[in-house]
Amino acid sequence: MSLWAEYVSTQDGDIFIEKDYGFISYEELPEGLYVKNIYVTPSEQGKGYGRKLMEEVVKLGIDMGKDYLLGSIQMTSPTKTDSLKAHLVGGFEPYTAETGILYLKKELKHG
Repeated sequence: MSLWAEYVSTQDGDIFIEKDYGFISYEELPEGLYVKNIYVTPSEQGKGYGRKLMEEVVKLGIDMGKDYLLGSIQMTSPTKTDSLKAHLVGGFEPYTAETGILYLKKELKHG
């Protein structure tokens, strides 16, 4: 685990999956997993690695008996449009919104 991931996990309780090409972090909720960050290095973007990272979290959620994944988009982010597209392609649907944040949810299919 990188020093950054170790630091964040001790501060916020986030769990990280790190690869050479990027990482994904999530938090365990009572009935789901909240995907907090996903990053793929610029040289590896567009090769399906973000999808692979998300698939790992989907599998973990199913194995843990979770019902859904939750994601969020900061509406002030310069990458909000790309993030929304990625969520929608990944099977997430708009769930709710708070001031400046759009939450999306993906139901997990068991069995």
